[in-house]
Amino acid sequence: MEAVRDFDAWLGELGAPVVLTAGNHESFLEADPSKRSLLPNATMLINQSARIAGIKILGLPVVPLAGTAFGMPSAAERRRVYSTIPDDTDIIITHVTYCKWRGY
Repeated sequence: MEAVRDFDAWLGELGAPVVLTAGNHESFLEADPSKRSLLPNATMLINQSARIAGIKILGLPVVPLAGTAFGMPSAAERRRVYSTIPDDTDIIITHVTYCKWRGY
């Protein structure tokens, strides 16, 4: 938790809005989403959207790995999640570098 607090302190020094999503190593957030409060200097989006400066941002922590936080190894499961992305979404933040938009 000390590393999380140090990271949050650094985020606070950036002087700009910070939007994050979790990934395969953030099991503490998957187990207890209320722990997002440990990062008050950022907006942590876990399968949810926020509108910041008029821009709708969606955070999807889904990763295609089994046995990890937010792991979803089934392509069918990932397609189901991606199919729920609202059409008015401006930016998608993911943990992985590959996410086909509307083609899944």
